[in-house]
Amino acid sequence: MTDRVDANPTSEFVKDIPDSKFWDLSTRGWEQILNLVFPPACPLCHQFIKTEDSTEQSFCEQCREQAPESIQHPCQRCGAEVGAYVKTESGCAHCSKDRFAFEQVTSLMMYQGEARRLCKLCKEWNYQSLCHTLTRQLWQSREELIRSWNCDLIVPVPMHWGKRLFRNCHPAETIANTLSTQLKIPWRYCLRQTRSGTTQSQLSRTARIQNARELYAPLRRASVKGKSVLLVDDILTTGSTANVCAKALLNAGCSQVRVAVLARATGQT
Repeated sequence: MTDRVDANPTSEFVKDIPDSKFWDLSTRGWEQILNLVFPPACPLCHQFIKTEDSTEQSFCEQCREQAPESIQHPCQRCGAEVGAYVKTESGCAHCSKDRFAFEQVTSLMMYQGEARRLCKLCKEWNYQSLCHTLTRQLWQSREELIRSWNCDLIVPVPMHWGKRLFRNCHPAETIANTLSTQLKIPWRYCLRQTRSGTTQSQLSRTARIQNARELYAPLRRASVKGKSVLLVDDILTTGSTANVCAKALLNAGCSQVRVAVLARATGQT
């Protein structure tokens, strides 16, 4: 299997976009024109919405009231919600006994209740605008942390090519593309899933760890040597998938791996 071309071909050249007021005004102008022709819609219920800034994609008022809260006190290591005064430099109750190849995880919300429903919708092709909106919220709430990582490249957790043939979308791609725009760094596939099998969500914690072993490998053409990588996915539970991906990237020569996900789960999902 050869390396995939980015779904957004311009993402490879984001660094070359001129940083000027003229460019910003021009881009914003075109967005305003497009929004006049295609009014912004709520990514969840698809109803047209009215906002003061129509370039910002957001939920309608009703869906916003039902939206899950973002994590307020995340573990510094695994991204799970912890108490306000819990010290997590060495991890929390959910991760302190685990050994990870990646450095740190950041997440938007806990995978429970309404958040669980939203993440499942993000796997559908007609809800990729929802995935984009949730990623924007992740960025808005964790921008300072993600910027401090100084990542050079964004890498999505891949889907097996056989499964991808029958899927019109992959949430990790949408997340990677959205964060690429915000960080102004490229994203590309640097990993491949070596075999198709039982999905992680159907397995127990122990089975997840066993199933993930040697499940991912670097692509032959992947160029990550010396790069700081931001690995992205929709959900992180035991961390076994992210851990195997991080090991593969480190073996390919990258300097360090950090992880960003939409939701953090702490039990079998």
